[in-house]
Amino acid sequence: MIDYYDYVLFYHLREFPCLVIYERFVALMKKALPIVLMLFAALRGEATDILFVDSTPCEDCRTARRYDHKVFKGFSALSKNSLG
Repeated sequence: MIDYYDYVLFYHLREFPCLVIYERFVALMKKALPIVLMLFAALRGEATDILFVDSTPCEDCRTARRYDHKVFKGFSALSKNSLG
């Protein structure tokens, strides 16, 4: 945690001019953790079997990025998209 605190203190002091001292930061983090976990649990919701599929073609083989883009490797060729 001290690395994160030092990072914020060094790089983001303009955004956080009233940053608390490290000991207070740790105490506040311990206090906020249960609330954050409850928020994540509430936002996650229940799993449903309703799925949405987007049929928009995804262009994946522009020659400028052909060596970097590996998502559709073996599925499509140069100048093609995800539909063929």
